[in-house]
Amino acid sequence: MKSWIKNTLKFLFALALIVWLVQSGRLDFKSLKSLVQPSIVLGGASLIVICNFFMSERWKQLLDAQGFRLTRFETFKLTMLGIFFNYSMPGGVGGDLVKGFYVVRAQKNRKLEVALTILLDRVFGLYVMVLLAAMAILVGFAQIWDHPQLRLLAVFIGCLAVGCSLGLAAGFSEKLKNMIGPRIPEGVLKKRILQVWQALVIYGRSPKTLLKVFALSALGQFTMIAFYVMIGESLGFNDVPLFYYFIACLTGAMMTAIPISPAGVGVGQAAFAFLFSALMSRDSTLGASLATAGQIGTFVVGLLGAWFYINMKSEIPTTDT
Repeated sequence: MKSWIKNTLKFLFALALIVWLVQSGRLDFKSLKSLVQPSIVLGGASLIVICNFFMSERWKQLLDAQGFRLTRFETFKLTMLGIFFNYSMPGGVGGDLVKGFYVVRAQKNRKLEVALTILLDRVFGLYVMVLLAAMAILVGFAQIWDHPQLRLLAVFIGCLAVGCSLGLAAGFSEKLKNMIGPRIPEGVLKKRILQVWQALVIYGRSPKTLLKVFALSALGQFTMIAFYVMIGESLGFNDVPLFYYFIACLTGAMMTAIPISPAGVGVGQAAFAFLFSALMSRDSTLGASLATAGQIGTFVVGLLGAWFYINMKSEIPTTDT
């Protein structure tokens, strides 16, 4: 009952945001009809699939470093499965649970390592989004600093970039682990902390893996930005600077990761609408339209995950090295 009430409140919150955006004129569903053209639909779907292929490759690199040996296709199937369940299970993390479940079924004694690869997959994705958003802010720094609300956003993104960089550097440092580890008070908590830290150190020992993970994350984000630019221009917004897309879409995507509505619906529209309107110095339907198009496109492509789920075996075969 508690879970049902929680999910219902999330749904109502998302619905309230959508209604508010429509009534305020920031979301115009009629304008989205112009996107229903073969070239736009196929082009958009292709970009979303490519983006998720890069994301599945990123997770595969993290799995490989921990000794899991999933094929490229199996990893992609689980990634698409995760997208489908992100929309089916409110909160935005349901897909991660399902992905982990199938890998753990084959590696019952390595739950922590599986969970860590999924967590780091999210962390690296967020980290690269923060870095790219910070770079875009630097490009338009003068304009952004003159806007009080955007100035606050710039400071937050900057602090987040520095904090994440320091946190990851500490986590990957074997020297720091060996220095601090013995000083942690004995107990079950110490065992867990050291297990997680040791798993992180494995990535620190492999700069090549980290470089691949960062590169794949960046490629995925560039592909998704290309999707948003294509949609924006198809809607008639041909004079929007590219760095606006990087700032608004990447920051908006971070906000949708907060599990307060199903798959970020409503939250994404509100965040994109505010950011694009602030950057453009006028109310605009661009932001909410982009968020809606992205969510619809991701959901439709995610139906491929439903097909994989129907045909999925009880577990994903893996080898452990």
